[in-house]
Amino acid sequence: MSYQLGIHWLMEADEFTFKIGIENMPISHRLALSVTVSFYDPVGIGAPVTLPVKMWLQDMRQQGLAWDDKLHDGEMLTWKRWLEELPELSQFRLARSFIPMSFNPVQWYQLHHFADASWKGYGTATYLRTIGESGEVFCILVTGCARVASLKKTTVPRLELTAVAVAACMDAKLRLELDLKLLPSIFWTDSTSVLKYLFNETACYQPLWQTECISFVT
Repeated sequence: MSYQLGIHWLMEADEFTFKIGIENMPISHRLALSVTVSFYDPVGIGAPVTLPVKMWLQDMRQQGLAWDDKLHDGEMLTWKRWLEELPELSQFRLARSFIPMSFNPVQWYQLHHFADASWKGYGTATYLRTIGESGEVFCILVTGCARVASLKKTTVPRLELTAVAVAACMDAKLRLELDLKLLPSIFWTDSTSVLKYLFNETACYQPLWQTECISFVT
């Protein structure tokens, strides 16, 4: 079995895309996991594609299936469908530069972080919003992060809080790495539970996300 998966830089166009190449489709959970974790995507822009298959592999483990067990007919159909759709990623393009060459002189930059979660996983996406001197605006995806929820019993509100915490860690890291004139960052969440937690001055809860932040920042 051989495969080549991950982000690829198109030098002439100065764009990011994905290079997809898989030969001899794996027929066991171990080989399926090997393909999934070999997906090279340090920027995290392919997370919406890889997260569902990671959830699927987690479900297989919860059912008590061993890593070397062969995929059953239903599992094989799910895996085959994912592999068949995977080459469509090669049509994706993302400019490497944060601003187009034709953009007017920049006045300000601002990071916008979006965080969300479900009972099966959580993730963040960060966009850079660029404001020109004449008021024009340009936005581009900077990075993303998506993870499968822990098998330990938890709640969706706590996973929502975990996603927001990871977004905060991401903001701290990007501010250190980006040599840009950044306005205060803006964080987006649709969870009222998270907002109540952040503005709660009477109680302090044990953070579920401490390890997540440490692993991301380091």
